Amino acid sequence: MTDVRVAHAIPGRFRLHIAALRGNPTLGREIAEHIWTQPGVQWVETHASTGSLVVVYEVRAAERWQDQMEDIAASLAPLLPEVDKRAVAGWFDASPGLLADGSTDRVSSFFRNVNERVGSATGGADLALLLPLGLVSLGLGRLVFAEKLHVPQWYDLLWFGLGTYMMFNAAAAAAARDPAAAGRDAGSSAPSP
Repeated sequence: MTDVRVAHAIPGRFRLHIAALRGNPTLGREIAEHIWTQPGVQWVETHASTGSLVVVYEVRAAERWQDQMEDIAASLAPLLPEVDKRAVAGWFDASPGLLADGSTDRVSSFFRNVNERVGSATGGADLALLLPLGLVSLGLGRLVFAEKLHVPQWYDLLWFGLGTYMMFNAAAAAAARDPAAAGRDAGSSAPSP
């Protein structure tokens, strides 16, 4: 099926490219609102400019994460006629982020280990904090010390740093605000108009 394809899939996160979403922010809002109704969803992000949907969800120990991911994607059937519950499993089987046995690739394991080492070496500050902080620092440094200001360069670094921080820490911020609503209100991004 060429209208919907998996760009990336790991436990707790997947990205779909949806042809019908490209250039259609109204459909993007409808998809985001629909995905939010699914159990365990923590973050939904649609991009009408690229036709992509990113979903971050809570991996439950009682259920295989592949099954959770397939259920969330298959729930799009009312909005996207080309989505068929039987075909969804095939999308994820062919995903570039998965090995044939369904486990994540070595790159994911490598970065998880690096993150744990950084966290233990810094006394708790892991890459979810340090990477966005570094990007924001680079952006501010460029803004303050540049002889000739190139707006897109420092602006992009600042927004990328802030966006990365929000994505990595959305669930923790929601839990601090309202522990009861943390699973539902962890973060959302609607498509740009």
